[in-house]
Amino acid sequence: DDAQETRWTLWRQAVVRVARNAELFGGRRLRVLILEIGCGSNVPTVRHAVEHAASEFAEDADVTVVRINPDFPLPDKLLFPSGHMRHLALPCRGLEALMEIREHYDAIPGDERADESDEPL
Repeated sequence: DDAQETRWTLWRQAVVRVARNAELFGGRRLRVLILEIGCGSNVPTVRHAVEHAASEFAEDADVTVVRINPDFPLPDKLLFPSGHMRHLALPCRGLEALMEIREHYDAIPGDERADESDEPL
């Protein structure tokens, strides 16, 4: 619907604005993670939207797309290597991946985790 499309557009514009103002955060590029869970070949609109947003953000940010799908975890189109955009394909089910991510995160000693006060937004 129109309201949802408007929210999606406003969110993307906000991410781009923050990324373009990286100098406000010590000059570091904004790091963006897009987590796509369970969007197989039957949901091409979501897959295309994620890949388009990632390309848009990579102009001013370091972007990682994590695609979790047991059957179709790879990008839909061949992408040239970029220092600012990466894809991580996890060929597993969504809940399984989230539980593994949580387990690995919990294993990181507290003093080695990023200090959230140092991170933009």
